[in-house]
Amino acid sequence: MSFRDRMDDAENTYAPAAKFVNEGDMVVGTVLGFSTVHGDYGPQTVMTIEQEDGDEVAVYVSNLVLKNQLKAADPKVGEKVGVKYLGKLKSAQGREYKNWVVLMDRPEPAEGASFSSHTAKEDGVVSDHGPDEDQPAGLMTEDQLAAAGDKVAAGKRSTPGIEDGDDDLPF
Repeated sequence: MSFRDRMDDAENTYAPAAKFVNEGDMVVGTVLGFSTVHGDYGPQTVMTIEQEDGDEVAVYVSNLVLKNQLKAADPKVGEKVGVKYLGKLKSAQGREYKNWVVLMDRPEPAEGASFSSHTAKEDGVVSDHGPDEDQPAGLMTEDQLAAAGDKVAAGKRSTPGIEDGDDDLPF
């Protein structure tokens, strides 16, 4: 078969983009991989997930809050991840932003490519791990996640370790 014939038979192999339109929209599934796309606003990380129904979906990490949540959770290929859109909030400066939560179903750390190892190239960061290399810094337990969700619902900050007196932060 010639290359031209193969091109004629080729189909789009990219997973469709996840749609996070309404508060509470979420994707839950197994991380298949990470890639980078280059667009008008520079490089953007894409996390491909196989959902529980077997369909694949691409989560485009174009939001700083989502990127920070993913860095803290540091999902790895083969791990189960949940990404949930929590709706829009206003910063102390009155700017509106999208808020997210990422939860890992992690009985024990998986081996393989991770979000932080993929994005380290973009950010110039070697590692986001804390003193315990098996546990990424900032990973929230289910209890912390529930408490963070309660704070979000009340209009308070959801980032652990950030006190309410940090009004100079953009979120």
